[in-house]
Formats: sequence, structure tokens, C-alpha cells
Amino acid sequence: MALILWLFVAGPSGWKALFMDGDTGWHIRLGQSILEQKAVPTHDLFSFSKAGAPWFAWEWLSDVLYGILFRAAGLKAIALWSAGLIAAYGTLLISYAIWKGANPLVAAAAALLAIGASSVHFLARPHLATVVLLPLSIWLIEADRRRNTKLVWLLIPLTAVWVNLHGGFVMLLVCLILLTLGTGIEALLKHGSLRSCLRPALLLLGCSAASLANPYGFALHVHILDYLRSDWIRNAVQEFQAPTFRGEGQFQLEILLVVGLITAGFLIKK
Repeated sequence: MALILWLFVAGPSGWKALFMDGDTGWHIRLGQSILEQKAVPTHDLFSFSKAGAPWFAWEWLSDVLYGILFRAAGLKAIALWSAGLIAAYGTLLISYAIWKGANPLVAAAAALLAIGASSVHFLARPHLATVVLLPLSIWLIEADRRRNTKLVWLLIPLTAVWVNLHGGFVMLLVCLILLTLGTGIEALLKHGSLRSCLRPALLLLGCSAASLANPYGFALHVHILDYLRSDWIRNAVQEFQAPTFRGEGQFQLEILLVVGLITAGFLIKK
């Protein structure tokens, strides 16, 4: 983890690359506002054209953290926190691959490709929480599929925190839906019992209920759905657009996609 952190900070742009997106500023300011008002806003605080309009501060807990870090040591504290999350992400990828039985050298090479492909998102913004929590959640789920453990139920309280850190908690729910459906399909194909679906279904139910532990309740889920369905968002926000495969990071993504398709073919055949 320390090596990955050093490689990132000592890279061509260093820690300054974390602040190449202007959103960090308003996340800090919103966090300061929440700390001052001791309340999560429900109306727009910043837009002069829509002042007072209904608003969802769906990353309020990350904003509060940014406000505390900025108060403690300015942007340096936020840079260190963000770089630490990125390092944790890379460490998780390598560790998970080795745990799955991959050769350490192959695991390191694949993880470095994944880190390079996702480097476009290495910014001091709340989504870094999802960058870490999603692979961690998948690891817990996979470990439980090998052998039932109590650790997998930690995903329920983790969801309650995640939903207030970043909207990427939805990806965990999607993974659990696919796991439940996949377990059921496997049971039908093998003429087994559908009771095998009970555990993932209960986990899905628990995490879904935990995701309501936010200041807006189920209205947040509706808002995220509307957000993802917005044509304007898809056309204006780069993260929601198809990759152009022109940059180095996108070229690494292309390599991973090709390797992933080939590997999927072998797995389907198996």
C-alpha cells in the first residue's frame, strides 16, 4: 500500500492532480456549512438561478469529512486522505487477486492496469469512497460464497454508512440482485433447492433497508434513478460518456476489456 501511495504522489503531476476538478471546493464548503448549521441541507445553497430549490446533498457525510480535514490542515489533509484511499484501492485489487489464487506477478500486472484505467477518477471527491468500498464488498461476498461467514453481514451497516458517503452504494445493491438471481438460476440448472437463494436474498433485503438510513429516505433512490436517466447528464458529464480510447488510461481499459471478454469466453465454456 505504501508503495502504491508513493508511486501516485511522486508521479508526473503528484498530489496536485487530485484537485484538477473544481468540485472539491464546493464539497469543502458544503461540509463547513453542515458543521456550522448542524443540519443536512434540503435546498440549494449555491445556485443563484435556482436558489432555494429542492436539493439532495447525497454525499453529505463525505462533505463533513472534507470540512473537518480542511479545518485541520487545509488541502494537504484532503490530498493525503484521497491518496490514501487510492492506495487502499490498489492494495485491495492485488490482495483480492492473490486470495483468488492468481500468480502474484500476474495479479500485480493486472492491478496496475486497473489502476491506470481508473486513474481518470483519481480526484479529491467523494466517489473515492465507492472506489474502495465496492471491491471490498465484492471480496466479502466472494468469501461468503466459498464458506458462509458472519463477516458478510457487515455489508448491512457498511451500506448505512456508504449511502451517506456517495451514491455508488447502488452498485452494491445491483451486485446483490445479480447474485440472488444467479444463485437461483444455478439451483434450477443443477436441479437443486431454491433455498440457496435465501442467504443472498436476506443480505439484499438487509442492505436495501440500510440504504434508507439517509436524510432523504427512499426519495434519494428516486433522485438517483432520475439523475442516471437524465439525457442532459449523460450528454454533459464526461463520466457517463463512452470512452474514446485515446488516452493512456483508456488504452489500459481497452486491454482489460479485451482480456476480460476472452476470459469470460473460457469461463462460459467451462
